[in-house]
Amino acid sequence: MTRNRSISYKLSKASTPARKAEVLHDWADRWYQEHVDIVQRIKDAVDSGNLNDLRINLGELRAVTSKKHDALHNIFNHLLSIKEDDKK
Repeated sequence: MTRNRSISYKLSKASTPARKAEVLHDWADRWYQEHVDIVQRIKDAVDSGNLNDLRINLGELRAVTSKKHDALHNIFNHLLSIKEDDKK
């Protein structure tokens, strides 16, 4: 089983700008797919009238969105620290 590392960790280990871009694009693609999957489950719950599944999936969407929002701040901080390091 592979360990799920934070985006900040992955960016810090990426040695070239091209590798950093690849890490960021992969992260964004996984985020998009995760949201699409949750939205589909929400649609399925609405279509079937299953309020329990709807509540569960809305909670999951909220949790994922919060986690990714925090990760975006970490990405910004990482990218800004790279720019500051380049100026020195």
